[in-house]
Amino acid sequence: MKNAVIAYLNSTPWAIMPGYLDTIHGIVYSKYFSGKTAEERVAEAEALKGRELNNNPTTERIEVGVPGELPGSAAGSGARMARVAVIPVVGPISKRMNMMSAISEGASAEIIKSEISAALADDSVDAIVLRVDTPGGTVPGIQDLSDYIYNSRESKPIVTFVDGLMASGGLWIGTSATKVVVGEETARVGSLGVITAHYDKSIADERAGVKKTYIYAGKYKAIGADNAPLSPEDKDVIQSEVDSLYTIFVNSVARNRGTTPDEVLDKMADARMFLAREAMECGLVDDIMTLDDAIKMAATMAIKKDGEADNRINNNNHKEVIKMEDELKAQIEALQAQVATLTTRVTELTAENLALTKEVGIATATISNIKAEHADKEDSAEAARISGEVLASSTLPGKIHDKVVAQVDWKTFRVEGRLDGKAYSDALKVEVTDWQEKLGSTQGHVPGVGGAKEDGSVDGGRFETAKAEFAEILAL
Repeated sequence: MKNAVIAYLNSTPWAIMPGYLDTIHGIVYSKYFSGKTAEERVAEAEALKGRELNNNPTTERIEVGVPGELPGSAAGSGARMARVAVIPVVGPISKRMNMMSAISEGASAEIIKSEISAALADDSVDAIVLRVDTPGGTVPGIQDLSDYIYNSRESKPIVTFVDGLMASGGLWIGTSATKVVVGEETARVGSLGVITAHYDKSIADERAGVKKTYIYAGKYKAIGADNAPLSPEDKDVIQSEVDSLYTIFVNSVARNRGTTPDEVLDKMADARMFLAREAMECGLVDDIMTLDDAIKMAATMAIKKDGEADNRINNNNHKEVIKMEDELKAQIEALQAQVATLTTRVTELTAENLALTKEVGIATATISNIKAEHADKEDSAEAARISGEVLASSTLPGKIHDKVVAQVDWKTFRVEGRLDGKAYSDALKVEVTDWQEKLGSTQGHVPGVGGAKEDGSVDGGRFETAKAEFAEILAL
């Protein structure tokens, strides 16, 4: 176990102030080489501090009244309430809690991330303040926490408050927030760099009568082993890893602070520590204020964010309304164009209909005329047949027939456009009877018919009278 822990210390890159790294090494080596147990070392640390070690700093949720007329507040209300979660990031940071964290009252990156996640998920929390007082810690776990904070600050405002010290890995984490402020002029910020250490324990082992031999496969499997001085080749490999981590660190801070890696390298990344105002000048922090003011600032940012969100919603709604109006207008115009087209078509169809109606009228009239002509022909033929039968059955001379027919016009016996044959026949018969009566009255006056004297001689006067009457009848 001892060798594994020491190997971890020798192989782990740190984003921490060098003095703190030495302290951590001292704590570990004193544990394994002083003969004291972990419990004894914790008891010594508590005796030195004069209190129990606090390895579980708790998140506070603080109600804040924000003054002024802000979006979402009622007119004249003067203030709105907001709740801010204050999460401590205190002491050396490691990915998970261990004995070193316990003695140093350090922080776990996983626990910090869990606390932030809980505050983000809590609808009663409007903003987050990270109360940072740390020299940094191990690189593993810190980049993940930095990325998580950076990607979360759009959900809720996150403010980093430097409560004395924000160095190295603490800087990596703290600059990920929406705003970074320091609590006093003497606060220190910086140490942007990566460090690791190699401890050669070969002489100590020799004095202790211990000879350590590593058996391994893979060229660099035992790189940095503490049973011998660090070789130049091993040092180059470790240096390359440290340089790569340093580049990642620089790029993260550039992203966090909204600047370029070159700007970070030029002004912030020589690993020195800055006092508060120097840190402001080089762009690592935004302002100097108390913790209370930092909490109020976070609350104000949250309320403004809510108001901006409402405005965005209103603006989006307004844009949607305008879009809908434009779409409706386009639809109306399209419908109007269709109506105009249909109106034109209706006009054309109406004209066509009128023309067709006219043509139909003409055709109907033509058909009616044809039917009438046909009916006339049929009725005329029928009238001729009827008159022929009536006259043939009479005793009238043929010369009288045309006069009888002329006296009785068959066209006057049409009912609903067709000849009433019976009425016409009856009328003819009446006319024939009339003619027969007339002719009968002249028989005694016409020679060969009547009007001779008893002796057979002709009565000249009566003959002339009969002749005149007969002529008159024939003239009818």
